[in-house]
Amino acid sequence: MKVLNFSMWLGDKKISLYEILNNLRFFVDVNWLMYEFWGVRDPFNGSPMQDFERKLRSTPTGYPFSSAEIEEFSRKIEDLNDLILVGFHDKKKAIEIEGFDSATWRVVADENLVDSLSLENFVVRNGSGSTR
Repeated sequence: MKVLNFSMWLGDKKISLYEILNNLRFFVDVNWLMYEFWGVRDPFNGSPMQDFERKLRSTPTGYPFSSAEIEEFSRKIEDLNDLILVGFHDKKKAIEIEGFDSATWRVVADENLVDSLSLENFVVRNGSGSTR
């Protein structure tokens, strides 16, 4: 497993979930489950974000997204504080993306299923974190 830990911030600009997803390449199709989200903006048809957050808390098995849906969701987020998002392929965890306290990102990727090199290069290039 490849582990990337890095700051959510590059100077005064926050690294978005969309940027993270955009810098990953998947060798397989991935379906997503979101277990936690605290953020700003309403990505769901005019319903308040608090409604989505409540729904998410009441769904212990995670809120499902297709790859297209999570990309669309991530584009509409104005600010993200906390997140737990897991991508699966054939019931096997391919990747886990976590955001902590509006400060740190952690990405854990199965290198057989996810090419994280672009994200790693993005992190190193911008001097915002560490990899192991």
